Amino acid sequence: MLDPDPRLWPSGREAWFSFLCIVLWNCCGYDSAGMVAAEVRSPRSSFPRALWGALALWPTLPHSFLLSTTHRRTYPLLGASLGGGGLEAALTAASAVSMAGVLFTILCTSSRALLAMATLRMLPPALGRLHPRFGTPAAAICANASLATLTLRFDDALQLSMLFYCGSAALQCAACARLRSMHPQLPRPSLLLPTPLLGLPCAVACLVLLLAPRRLLATAAAVLAALGGGHAALSALTVRCAGDAFAARVEHELETRRRPLRATVDTPRCSLPPLPCAQLSRGGSTAAAGGGEEGSRGGDDGEVLPGVLG
Repeated sequence: MLDPDPRLWPSGREAWFSFLCIVLWNCCGYDSAGMVAAEVRSPRSSFPRALWGALALWPTLPHSFLLSTTHRRTYPLLGASLGGGGLEAALTAASAVSMAGVLFTILCTSSRALLAMATLRMLPPALGRLHPRFGTPAAAICANASLATLTLRFDDALQLSMLFYCGSAALQCAACARLRSMHPQLPRPSLLLPTPLLGLPCAVACLVLLLAPRRLLATAAAVLAALGGGHAALSALTVRCAGDAFAARVEHELETRRRPLRATVDTPRCSLPPLPCAQLSRGGSTAAAGGGEEGSRGGDDGEVLPGVLG
């Protein structure tokens, strides 16, 4: 239940932005499960059931605590009052394990995006290496965790993450609406929001982007510029270091792709031999075409067949 005390509500643009970021942080993340769909057997049937189950449990388990009259007390304090210090320690440990599980899940699923970008050569190929035993992108997970823990505080990382998340959600909704109008014949999931309802998440995302403070927007712009400049520098360095070998490899790949096209173009349209310039008679005699009355008859009763002479 929400407390009606106005002193507890956010005041100011930055406070509302932080409030919305915390709300979105607690409500988002379900779409990250799609990044590991390739490792699940029959994801077309299992993923919808898992997502519906998660959506059903999310408002039931943690928010049932709000229905009690002791909503101002935390779970460990309630455990201490009901079961003593042992129950309090158990609830505290369970909360820590739960938060660690959420953190590890986000790190592992979001690292799949780094793996995909490394596979497409948008990031260094070292990030695309998989663990020989578990098949997980160990290098991408370590890089993701290092960047998340060593560069920003938790509050800044949360707000920056939600800023990028809202921008991505707005672009995805716009792309979905455009694809529906431009290419209605393309395959799509069996259950999707109607096109008018796509404006609701897009409006929420745009509201968060409008409330974002300037310092956070500058940080986001610096991150994007660093990523773009790093990618361009990495590409230039790769070409520079590889030199002629890299250029020869690219030329070889292009030549390999051109060969089937050249074979198709160079193939003659018709390989039939030309018709002989001769006269064929009904009696089976053949005479050279030279003009004259004898050359045009070809035999005793050799009447020239029409349409044979060239």
